[in-house]
Amino acid sequence: MSEQNFTIQTSNLSIGYKSKSETITIAQNINLGLEKGKLIALIGENGIGKSTLLNCLTGQDTAIVTPIAGTTRDTIKAQITIDGVLLNVIDTAGLRTTNDIVEQEGIKRTLRALEMADLVLLVVDGAQTTEHNPWVLHPELTPHHKPNTQVIVIYNKID
Repeated sequence: MSEQNFTIQTSNLSIGYKSKSETITIAQNINLGLEKGKLIALIGENGIGKSTLLNCLTGQDTAIVTPIAGTTRDTIKAQITIDGVLLNVIDTAGLRTTNDIVEQEGIKRTLRALEMADLVLLVVDGAQTTEHNPWVLHPELTPHHKPNTQVIVIYNKID
């Protein structure tokens, strides 16, 4: 998937995906409670499109995107402006069980980003699930989530 496939509409943030024949909305009317400096963490499994979403949000090639799952093994921080408000976005390593010590460190950093985040965009494979509850999708994240942090499930790969 290329960066051009995502679309972002910033008034009442909506995120969509352009398939060959239509634009499919994967998240809409997201109320970010926009305040300067808020941290948005992009969380999800390997190869799910977090880096593509980051590139779409920043409007540039901020993160390397390849068809190889696990390309992002460290956190990547960027700043974006939505409706005139400067926000911090962090792309994270994909969640999975691994024996690779580099990936294990990346996953630890992913969990730290989750702990610090003011808003979490949990990217999931929309072709595999329609579940809305993030804690059903990824119960292992529950101890790392700070109370009252909004989590929005983003359904990707739905074409």
